[in-house]
Amino acid sequence: MARLFAYCPVILLAAVLTRDCPAANYSIYWGDIHSHSSYSFDVPLHGYTNCPPDTAMDYARYTARLDFVAITDHAELMQPANWVKTKLYCNQKNDPPNFVVLLGFEYTNSRDTTDAAAAGYGHKCVIFRSAADAPSDPIPSYGLHSASNATELWAALDGYECITIPHHPAKGASTHEDESTIDMSTDWNYVNAAFQPAVEIFSAHGNSETAGCEYPVYRFQADKSVDAALMRWTQSPHNAGYKLGITGGTDNHRGTPGAVEEITNNVSEWEGPYTGGLLAVLATEKTQDAIYNAIKSKRTYGTTSARIQLSFTAAYGTNRLVMGGTAAHRSASLPCVLHVSAKGETAGIEKIQVIRNAALLYEKTYSGVTSNDTVILDYVDASAQAWSYYRVKVYQAPTLRVYGDNNTNTPVMTTNAPEIAYSSPVWIEGDHATPVTADFDGDRLSDAMLYSNGVWKAWLSGNGYAFSGEFPLGGGSAGRPTASDFDGDGLADPVVVSNTSWQVWFSSSGYRGFGPYDLGKAGIPLAGDLDGDRISDPVIYNNEGWFVAFSSGNFQMTGPYDCTVSDGIPVLADFDGDRISDPAMYVSGLWYAWLSTAGFQGAGPFPLSTVAGTPSAADFDGDGKADPGVIDSNDKWYVWFSASGYSMGGPFTLAQ
Repeated sequence: MARLFAYCPVILLAAVLTRDCPAANYSIYWGDIHSHSSYSFDVPLHGYTNCPPDTAMDYARYTARLDFVAITDHAELMQPANWVKTKLYCNQKNDPPNFVVLLGFEYTNSRDTTDAAAAGYGHKCVIFRSAADAPSDPIPSYGLHSASNATELWAALDGYECITIPHHPAKGASTHEDESTIDMSTDWNYVNAAFQPAVEIFSAHGNSETAGCEYPVYRFQADKSVDAALMRWTQSPHNAGYKLGITGGTDNHRGTPGAVEEITNNVSEWEGPYTGGLLAVLATEKTQDAIYNAIKSKRTYGTTSARIQLSFTAAYGTNRLVMGGTAAHRSASLPCVLHVSAKGETAGIEKIQVIRNAALLYEKTYSGVTSNDTVILDYVDASAQAWSYYRVKVYQAPTLRVYGDNNTNTPVMTTNAPEIAYSSPVWIEGDHATPVTADFDGDRLSDAMLYSNGVWKAWLSGNGYAFSGEFPLGGGSAGRPTASDFDGDGLADPVVVSNTSWQVWFSSSGYRGFGPYDLGKAGIPLAGDLDGDRISDPVIYNNEGWFVAFSSGNFQMTGPYDCTVSDGIPVLADFDGDRISDPAMYVSGLWYAWLSTAGFQGAGPFPLSTVAGTPSAADFDGDGKADPGVIDSNDKWYVWFSASGYSMGGPFTLAQ
């Protein structure tokens, strides 16, 4: 076993990764869908009287060099004729595939802190798929035909193809406003999955990401932050309205959308202390429909201004997710494989953070990287759980940036600080029972089990694979199941692993629970006889590699043994019939194996599977060799029987 992973063949997966990578289907387009012209009541008040929407659209295209734009003038106090002209300009300036213009307005509803009953407040940009399908007037928060809260706004928009995007959701008042009565935050008790797919994380006002974030908005309110909203989705009843994509924008009030170059003229302290952010979308083409669909589908990320190139994907079972995507939780032993590719604009990438459910999960720093370099991060979360979201933050190395201190209204200053990109999340929803295969009845044929929340359901081969009962042994909802013969009596012993602790129900003791035994490593639990003593050895697979606690070595953990396949799911079974388990990896229908009879040298890929699902392997035909299997998303089992030349059998359904 010491040489188990001494040989790792070089496997070229470029074709596989290209075929399966969802980000390969999209291009990145840059835009600003939160900006104002002189049609907003507050723009002329600050001296910008001659910047109507058409000139602002031209600025976005020819000066800021954006791919798309929306001019979102305040609905409040907008002249009806100006709304008509805005729609006209959208049609005139929209020029796909060169430049895209979306119609929009801003709904501005600040909370009056003296009103204890205030609810449904917040500032939102309303973006329409087409100017041809928009109301005759924008919808303000007060006055004629107004909506006094978010619910009324969505009701008024019903029937139109449009979306709403909250901005600066964690902000209190601005310094030029009466802080004792004005609150510019978002009331997250009001969400709407059909209308509101995203939230603006960064603008000229600053960052609303999370408590302790860089560049926070003024009078930051942690319970109104982006992460606070996202975390509400993780809690029952898991309201999909809290599944929010991430955008960026400027909130420019000078008729210059996309003016984020770090120069002093691009900061107006009455707007906010920063130049503003930008929005990147992953779209199939540069058209109104494609850009709008990308935003609605959450294929977006926001930046603090730099055009950082970012690809963030996840592989979960057979699901390949681009940012904004969702997969159903399939198995407690199934990892979530995250892939990040990033390239800076004005400096090299310095750091990447992986965040799961508002907590830092992993961080990697880089040195010596330039803006010409693309960095790659692959991270396997072996502890993937139901109701989790993942997102990433990408930091450029610090560059010269400008900012205004709008707390004290001091002049614009410069500093060296990092530019940041914020991805939209990927989500792992719901919970499925976890399949486990092992010989529980001692007939040398594997049996099928499903484990969920401490309960094992059995379909035993000795019972013709009919439902054989359920057994509430324990283990809890967070535990990960496996099973193997740890006591040498020829019967598999159920195991539930929580973090580094293993709890075992030995068949030889009447399935009494023993443990927990702390083996010191966390990850995906597996088990098999790797040292040939007829007693199974606990195995952990994680980001570092494979770790084995040999029974012949007093169950002391050894490793890592480094032999993996990118995006692979680990499987452990006796494929060559010598009664010693062989490590294997499964990815996208391909199997790779390191057989004990070949000195644990790598073999494969073997393209057995045409079925998408979760891999498994056990001896179902009694020839002493493990049969590869796949369980699909509908809990149907497919098996490639070794005794019949690995021909496929199934689907088999575990009926109760």
